[in-house]
Amino acid sequence: MKYLLILLSILIFAGCDKDGREFYTINVKVITKPLPENVRVYITGNDKELGDWNPGRVYLLRKSDTEWSSSFSFPAGKTIEFKLTNGSWLTEALDSKGNIPPNFVHKVTADTTLTISVPAWNASFADGKLLVSARDFTENSPAIRTFDAWRYKKGDSPEYALNSYDDSGWEKVLSFMPADKMPPSGFDGIGWFRFSMRVDSSLWGKSVAFNINQLGASEIYFNGEFIDAIGTIGENGKMEKPSQNIDWRFITFSHAPDQVMAIRYANSNWPEQQSIGFSPGFGVIFSNLNNALSNTKDIVHSSFNTQLIFALIPLVLGVIHLLLFIFFPKFRQNLFYSFCLFSFAMLSYGNIQRQFNTDVASITFWFKMVPISSLLALLFGLFTAFSMRRPAERQPKRRWIYAAVVAVLSLVTYFVPGKTYFFIYALLGLLTFEMILSFRGFKKMQDKGGLIILAGFAFLVFFVSYQMLIDLEIVKSPVSGGVVFYYGILGFVVAKSIYLSYSFARTNKDLEKQLVMVKDLNEQALHNERIATEKEFEKRLLEIDNNRKTKELDDARKIQISMLPDKIPVVDYLDISVYMKTASEVGGDYYDFDLADDGTLSVVIGDATGHGAKAGILVAATKSLFKYAIRELGPLEVLKKFSLTIKSMKLPKLFIGLSVLKITDKKVIYANAGMPPLLWYNASKNEVEVVLLRGMPLGSVANFPYSQSEINLSKGDIILLMSDGFIETFNDRDEFLGIEKAKKVFMDNTHLSSAEIISKLVNFGIEWSNGKKQSDDITFLAIKHR
Repeated sequence: MKYLLILLSILIFAGCDKDGREFYTINVKVITKPLPENVRVYITGNDKELGDWNPGRVYLLRKSDTEWSSSFSFPAGKTIEFKLTNGSWLTEALDSKGNIPPNFVHKVTADTTLTISVPAWNASFADGKLLVSARDFTENSPAIRTFDAWRYKKGDSPEYALNSYDDSGWEKVLSFMPADKMPPSGFDGIGWFRFSMRVDSSLWGKSVAFNINQLGASEIYFNGEFIDAIGTIGENGKMEKPSQNIDWRFITFSHAPDQVMAIRYANSNWPEQQSIGFSPGFGVIFSNLNNALSNTKDIVHSSFNTQLIFALIPLVLGVIHLLLFIFFPKFRQNLFYSFCLFSFAMLSYGNIQRQFNTDVASITFWFKMVPISSLLALLFGLFTAFSMRRPAERQPKRRWIYAAVVAVLSLVTYFVPGKTYFFIYALLGLLTFEMILSFRGFKKMQDKGGLIILAGFAFLVFFVSYQMLIDLEIVKSPVSGGVVFYYGILGFVVAKSIYLSYSFARTNKDLEKQLVMVKDLNEQALHNERIATEKEFEKRLLEIDNNRKTKELDDARKIQISMLPDKIPVVDYLDISVYMKTASEVGGDYYDFDLADDGTLSVVIGDATGHGAKAGILVAATKSLFKYAIRELGPLEVLKKFSLTIKSMKLPKLFIGLSVLKITDKKVIYANAGMPPLLWYNASKNEVEVVLLRGMPLGSVANFPYSQSEINLSKGDIILLMSDGFIETFNDRDEFLGIEKAKKVFMDNTHLSSAEIISKLVNFGIEWSNGKKQSDDITFLAIKHR
């Protein structure tokens, strides 16, 4: 117990405030262009003096038409971060390039005057309406976040959606509706929100993307027209189906200056969501269409990588250690450690589900399970540490007290979420401290296993402590999302697995020494039996793993092969060749042909998100649609029908890029959805033209305005299609291959056959990568007019 008393003493003294702290005055002076009389300059930052990140709470004093300033007092050593606005996050200060700069940061060491020049502000309002123009939706423009610019009215009426409705008497609210910023008139589970814009003529007829982040159900209207429904709004909370949204949608501005987005929003569970720390309202973000597409792709890649690293790896290791216990029950640490790994896998999976699941009930469930999983992971880690002690040491009875406390705290956390974080942190710290003490038997530095496990625990303690400092807002998180303790647990998992492997190997060595000592008792027979047991164990493990992998790969490979055409169609006036190389056993690339009775050749090439079985499912659906509809529809209609059909299948986070061509003797009709541009060698001009048609991948956005292009073919012309795996190839210096190099290789070899052209491109890609492993599928399809 003396160690526990030492820990408590350290915590008590560490929590004492120091008297006589020195304070300094920081004067913030802002130089900007003259502002209207009713517009102020606000400061918001990481301190109450700075408004606690409320953009409209603390304003500076107007000293002249171009100067604003105020003074603040902070303790020595404090690091302050702040931003400047005109009272809303929509009106942040911009830098000289028209971008929103990072936070202003200053460490307080003396009385200081900070002079900041602001050349422009992000947005402005007129008559309560946000002024927007085409410059606000370029690829370099920041997203427009509208959280604090909404008007609200309690109740429900269909006329609230009309563009002509007068909402000047409605309340101005924060659409997220946090507990301390609820609408003054209250929220009874349903209400209307309106956001007004004054649109410059440069945006009339143009489309922009928007995303709504919510935990309720909504109906979205733009200029009085229904856009979409996310979830289902019931009657008085009955039959309501809330849904979190992760998809981007788009709107098209009409030819009028004043335009309105109206949202009918319902959330009958808002009190429960607020009680566990959620904001029950919604937030809308507007962005450029290409930026929205890039954001969607990044989210998909991030989700896949997170699940692979932080959920799949612990799960696989957990299964392995559980098998080790089944085969060797004597090593109970393998049983406890497998439970520890399963708990960590559940923790990681729960965090992923909280971000990417659309079912609000599941999100709430995993919000409760994440802290419980943390407790279980450390509890079973502690049991593992206890079971690894030397036989001479007695197992401490207090381990059952810890188990009981974890059980009670888990139940309280599940049924009263959001109220136990202080106790969870305290218990996590205590369990971590106990785990360190349980390894004091490894003090001998010559014990390599002890060094491994101590290094793992040092890694764990560092990141858990770092996480606490981040959650207490003492330090800033270096990663997106603010979660760093994952890395500590992952390091601990790796160290523990290495140690258990080392311990297992050392046990075998000790057994070998004992066998030598008793060689008079049939040494050779005992030795052979041990070797046979080890080999049988390894054989059984390998058989289990190999049989599973072989069956999965055989099944997936059969499906992939069945998706591709048996042979290339023969057309007298065309020379056609294809090439495909997958990055994994089962790829996401796809191509197909259809030769109609009238000689029209239809060609399709696609790229599904990711690899493996999920990509195979999406490719199978696309092939079925292609065979069913290609002879009846043109390329543009094919894309529209395919996108609506795939969207209706509700395949989570699965999309497919697709290029469709219809070829006759003299003409090519081409449409594209999220694939690289088509390269056309125009023999009459002796040049390669890039035919670029922008479009979202199929299944990502409903009713996307796809377009098509026509190409007049003549003898010697060549059409080249490819997936993005080739142009996105990196070499060992992380240099990007790109479309221009592909275009040059193509141009240099247009005198060759279609098969030889593809061969030249493949060889160039291999030389460019310089031995770097292929990271994405590569597919080429070349068609040469004879």
